[in-house]
Amino acid sequence: MLSTDHADTVGYVKTVVANATEQMPAGTARYEDTAILDFIGTNMEDAVRAGVKGTAAEGLPVIAQVSPFSKDAVFPKGPVSIKDIAGLYIYDNTLLGVEVTGSQIKDYLEYSAKYFKQLESGATLNPDTDLNAVFEGKPVPDYNYDALTGVTYTIDVTKPVGERIVDLAWNGAPVTADQRFVMTINNYRQSGGGGYPHVTAAPIVYNELVEIRQLLIDSAQASGTIDPKDFFVANWSLTPGPLPEPEPGPQDGPTAVIDAPEVVAGATVTVTGTGFEADHEIEAVLHSDPFTIGKTKADAKGTVVFTFAVPKETAPSAHKVILTDASTGAAAEVALTVKAPAPTPAPGAVTPGKGKGAALANTGSDAMGLILAAGLLAGLGAVALRRRAG
Repeated sequence: MLSTDHADTVGYVKTVVANATEQMPAGTARYEDTAILDFIGTNMEDAVRAGVKGTAAEGLPVIAQVSPFSKDAVFPKGPVSIKDIAGLYIYDNTLLGVEVTGSQIKDYLEYSAKYFKQLESGATLNPDTDLNAVFEGKPVPDYNYDALTGVTYTIDVTKPVGERIVDLAWNGAPVTADQRFVMTINNYRQSGGGGYPHVTAAPIVYNELVEIRQLLIDSAQASGTIDPKDFFVANWSLTPGPLPEPEPGPQDGPTAVIDAPEVVAGATVTVTGTGFEADHEIEAVLHSDPFTIGKTKADAKGTVVFTFAVPKETAPSAHKVILTDASTGAAAEVALTVKAPAPTPAPGAVTPGKGKGAALANTGSDAMGLILAAGLLAGLGAVALRRRAG
C-alpha cells in the first residue's frame, strides 16, 4: 500500500504542467528583480483582483508580496514539473488580500530593506557578505526578505535602516501617503510572521483559503507556457547595485552535467550542457546502444537542457549521454549508470541474512520516508479538497 502511494506521489510531482521559454533561476532574487518571483506575484495579483470584483476594493491598485524562499529554485527551459513549482514555493501558505495605504507600503519596504548591510557611498554590494544583516541581535533570514510587485522603487543601501526606499511610484506617479492599495500577501506574513508592520491590522478584503503553491500549479497548467514576457516587470533595484557577474574564463569546450547519475531504466533525468555556441543546434544521444534523445538550439548563453525518460529496455550498465553541436562537432558527455531494478520480495519474505527485527526496522524507515513523500502530495491537494468539500 505504501509503495503504491509512494509511486503515485513520485509520479505526481514529476507531472509536467507547462513549458518555460527560458531558464528562470531564483539564485539572485534576494538582491535583484527576477522573473521567477514575478511569476508568483503576478498570479497572486490576478487571483485577488478577480476575487474582489463586486466589492468596495474593486478598482484599487493590486500589488503582491513575494519572498525568495529558495536560492536553489529554478524553472528549466522546457518542461516545468510540479516538483519545480513546489521547489520554488516550498510552504503551504494561503493567499489573502489586505487594504493598505501608500505610507504603510513604504514602511513595509523599509522594514524589508533591513536585510541589507549598510554600505559606504561608492561601494558595490557583494551578495556573499552584504546580505542577512544583523537586526535586533540576529541575522535576517532570506525568507524574511520581501519584494513587492506592482509598484516601482529603489533601495539605497548606503542609507540607514528606515530611510532606504526612494522613488516609490505606481503607474509612473509617486505614491501618496493616503493612496489606497490591495496588497496580496501570504497568511504567514499577514498573521505576523517576520514582524512586518501594518499588515496584521489591515482590513482583509480577500481570504478564500487558496493555497498559493496550488494556485501556481493550476495557472501553469491552464496556460501551458511560462514566458517571462507575459509577467516579468523589472520594478525594483538596489543602489549601489551588486557586483557584476564575473566574465566566464576560457574553457576547452562545452561541458555537461546530469541531475541523477544513477537511475533505473524508465526514470526521468535532466542533462544540462553549457559552453556551446549560441543558437547552434545541439543533438543529445544516449550511448551504449545509441538512442537519440532529441535536438534543440542552445540559448544566448550557449546552454541547452534535455529532460528525458531512460528507455525501459536500456540494459543495467555504465552509459553516457553525449551532446554534439551539429555545426562544429564540439561535444560534451556525462556518465549515466543504469541500475537493475530492486527485486520484488515475495509476500511475507524476510530480507536474506537479516532477522525479523532488522527487517521490521528497515520497513519502518522506508515507511517514514514514504509518509513524508506522501505529505507533499497531501499538502498540494489540501486546499483543492477543501474547495470541493465547500
